[in-house]
Amino acid sequence: MFAQLLKIALAAVISFFAVWWATNGQPGRMAEVVREADAYAAEGKAERVANRQTGAELSAETLSRAASEALLKAEAASKAAQEGLALARAAVEAEPSAANLAALTAAAGAARKAAEDVAATLDRIQSAAAAMAAVNPEVAAFARAAGLETLAGATHQNAPRGPTPVVAISPQPEQVARSVALTGRTEALRRIELRAETSGRVTASPVRQGQRVNPGDLVCRIEPGDRPARRLQAEANLRQAQASFDSMNQLAQRGFAARNRVLESEAAVESARAALRQIDEEMGRLDVRAPSAGLVDQAPAEQGSILSAGGLCATLVDLNPIRAVGFVREGEVASLRVGAKASIVLAGGKRVEGVVRYVAGAADAATRTFEVAAEFPNPDFSVRDGLTAEISIPLGAATGFKLPQSALTLDSAGRIGVMTVQEGAARFAPVTILRDNAEGVWVEGLPASPKVITVGQNFVSSGAPVTAVTPEEAKAQGVDLEALVGGASR
Repeated sequence: MFAQLLKIALAAVISFFAVWWATNGQPGRMAEVVREADAYAAEGKAERVANRQTGAELSAETLSRAASEALLKAEAASKAAQEGLALARAAVEAEPSAANLAALTAAAGAARKAAEDVAATLDRIQSAAAAMAAVNPEVAAFARAAGLETLAGATHQNAPRGPTPVVAISPQPEQVARSVALTGRTEALRRIELRAETSGRVTASPVRQGQRVNPGDLVCRIEPGDRPARRLQAEANLRQAQASFDSMNQLAQRGFAARNRVLESEAAVESARAALRQIDEEMGRLDVRAPSAGLVDQAPAEQGSILSAGGLCATLVDLNPIRAVGFVREGEVASLRVGAKASIVLAGGKRVEGVVRYVAGAADAATRTFEVAAEFPNPDFSVRDGLTAEISIPLGAATGFKLPQSALTLDSAGRIGVMTVQEGAARFAPVTILRDNAEGVWVEGLPASPKVITVGQNFVSSGAPVTAVTPEEAKAQGVDLEALVGGASR
């Protein structure tokens, strides 16, 4: 304290002597210099105050502009997400398929995130406005002009308004027939390529593409050529060899021929017999016949065409029995067994019953799914190869809850589930889908007496306060809860 007083005294003395020296000690001139110094000091202070005021006003104006732009962007993103959610919900109502359901859950997640972004933007704007207002109270005027919440207590139209109103139901547990559903195609049990075993010209091709054949039916016939003549020659060679053997054998019995000559004659007989048999077998291959019943898929061998050994005569598809082939996810394949019953719905609505004959032991490298084939009878060949097939394989009963498909949503980790009401707050509950159809979806994984949000679940996050009413209460009160929830989100 003493040091500060000493510094002030020294500064005053030095200032006095400086003024006295500049005015040569004249009192009038000294008073004039002091007045000029006071005026300069006052002007400098006023300029500094004005500069601070202008800077605060510019900062407040910049804050308002940036806050307004950020809020507009967040609200535009939220509006776009809501429009996408409405389109996805309409698609599910028109066709409750798995693909549309997945699109709905994704749209719901996007809408919820957009709403959270709007709330986060508001929090940042309010914090910035409060901090600036603490420096310059005039910031409140700029913030109020921009429509933002200020320290005066004004409430922005997008500020939180307490618990979100929602509609919730209390579904009852029921026994649900579990099943694995997959989409696949029909596939012929066998595809047989009938090829020529000998060469020659086609003299007859009685079948046409699309024709049904039975076992043993002639598919195509090859011209014999010189085979009959060669057979006559083989028969003559056999007779000659047999006669030579008989003579040599008689001579050997009388002691006039060596035993080895008899063996040579016997070998010649067997060789001639083998040549004759070979020609007979070759002539037996001239007719190409169906080994089993089937449908002619291709018949490239026309009458007059030349076939070499191995040339394609026709292709048959064996359609009885026929298979329905599809692929299941790795989480479902463990519950499937060979011999299990399967229900197949074909294109056009035809339903058939079959049996699972094949479950792949290794996954497809590209899709990580497992092939499953169900076989069913097709005696009239009415089911063709390559038709779309919806395959359902029952797995037994389980306890589940029936919900509208629109109640499903996703959490931040991408898990599928529903929003429930617990002690006045929304809570996310992951679920497993047991079955779904046009009536709704059956899920498991909920507690014994759940309260599931069916309207408004896309506008609340886990832990947010909610006010829940039943659909009956909402109808009795005449409340448009869709509009109410949408207004709360905006």
